[in-house]
Amino acid sequence: MKHLSRTIPPTAEIAKTNDRTSLIVQIWLASALGASDSSIRDYVEKQPRFRSEYEKVPDPSTLQLDS
Repeated sequence: MKHLSRTIPPTAEIAKTNDRTSLIVQIWLASALGASDSSIRDYVEKQPRFRSEYEKVPDPSTLQLDS
């Protein structure tokens, strides 16, 4: 219970961090398997996580459900 008093970050921030972490693992794995730096760079540049449209996805925790 190391950070018991810490406030929980917004769901969108957690999802963004998890998404970027998975990208880091993908980059590391591709490099370890011998992919060229240019092919890895091309892959990363094509990822929607770095485009503004991706950032506009609403945080599910802020959506209100009809009762």
